[in-house]
Amino acid sequence: MLDCISKFSYTQYMFTLTNASHETRAIFKWGLIVIIIIALAFAIFRIGLIIKEMLYPTPPPAPTVLFGKLPAPVFPQNQTNEELTYKIETISGNLPEIASQTKVYTIALPKPDLLALDNAKQKVKAARFENGPFKVSDIVYDWSTNGDLPKTIRLNIETFNFEVTSNFLQDPDAISGRNVADEKSAIEKASDFLSSMGYSSTDLDFETPLVNFFTVNSDGTFVKATSLSNTQIVQVNFFKKNIDELPVYNENPTESNVNVLLAAGGEIVGASFVNPEISQEFSTYPLKTVEEAFDELKNKKAYIASYFGAGKNVSINDAFLAYYISKNEKTFVYPIIVFMGNDGFFAYVNAVRDEWIEN
Repeated sequence: MLDCISKFSYTQYMFTLTNASHETRAIFKWGLIVIIIIALAFAIFRIGLIIKEMLYPTPPPAPTVLFGKLPAPVFPQNQTNEELTYKIETISGNLPEIASQTKVYTIALPKPDLLALDNAKQKVKAARFENGPFKVSDIVYDWSTNGDLPKTIRLNIETFNFEVTSNFLQDPDAISGRNVADEKSAIEKASDFLSSMGYSSTDLDFETPLVNFFTVNSDGTFVKATSLSNTQIVQVNFFKKNIDELPVYNENPTESNVNVLLAAGGEIVGASFVNPEISQEFSTYPLKTVEEAFDELKNKKAYIASYFGAGKNVSINDAFLAYYISKNEKTFVYPIIVFMGNDGFFAYVNAVRDEWIEN
């Protein structure tokens, strides 16, 4: 009797275990099917969204235009008075598309500092400007050096922008071309000069500065040197780093408002440091199309920033969005559309639509 009960219990147990195993496999199978279905549905949904965005892109939010109408950016006089004509010669044969809106940033206001003059004294002393200060105005002071070629630094104690000047053009030794610095040495000397004064701004590109080599004309103007052997002046330019992945341009596309001049023997004979701080305050504004900007270029409404050609026909090989900061700008960082062409041609067009620019 006990043996029968034992056999029955064992058989019942094995039957229950087998059923449980079948049920587990069934649950696993259907669970896996459900997961696959969900994954496929999600993938199809994502692919559908991608196709939808390709065919019918979601428009960006409307521009915020929080600053109202902007004052027009101030450009210098055109660098050529020639009546130029333009032809598009990009790789595609068309002008590239640009964004329909972008950010307009404000320039930060200098913060009052009771120790500003003392701080300025330390900066200029580190660069061996030991004579001074000589007051020019409440916020501008001069210091000078001694030596065979005296130099003067004029520094704004609010912004700490400065300019170094000297009469190097009247000094035959300075422009003799003897032992001028090569590119690497010039960058090191210029970087060390700014660093000695505490000007190691994180928004400047110290890694890849642009170095220009010049000869000096009899009237004191600079022209590009053909080689280091006939170079008289070396200019090291430190440009602002990109803002939102857009390049930043000054009045001259190949010259930064932060630059250092070196003469014979690698001596620093001039410098400029104008580097306004960009605030985090911004607003978005609608932009002209690149075709509208090109029409303005053809209708003489652009700033011709550079052109070295002798002819009147310019081939436009690129156009892109950038930011513009002039030397005297104190309010906004403006988006511009830049046109590039042959023979060093650069032109800037204000990118913000005209209805958002003050008359």
